[in-house]
Amino acid sequence: MKNCRRSGGQLQGGPIVTIVLCAVVIVSVALYFVHIHIQMLELGNVKKRLEIELAGITKALQAAESRYAELTSRPVLERRLAEIGSDLIPIPEERLVSLDPTRFPGEEGVRTVSNRGFAAK
Repeated sequence: MKNCRRSGGQLQGGPIVTIVLCAVVIVSVALYFVHIHIQMLELGNVKKRLEIELAGITKALQAAESRYAELTSRPVLERRLAEIGSDLIPIPEERLVSLDPTRFPGEEGVRTVSNRGFAAK
């Protein structure tokens, strides 16, 4: 017997599979871009929050630095020394040693000073 099937009523599978695969790829790429966009928005919010926090820390640091400078100034220290009323001998200005805040290439930023006059009496 002869097989009398007709091929006219059958669906072609190749083009349909190609269209479905293209649609899946396009949807996947679109979802990836949406995910990246949402992630960028979240990171932008985190960045904004961290910048605000950093500004607050900077203000607090400046306030602490000014308070430190106020508390360690020579007049304030002398006044506090007078309030305490201790028997400490005041240090003359010429015997004060300070660190040099400016550093030049090849220098460590510390001045060498003489210890003459500090020997035990």
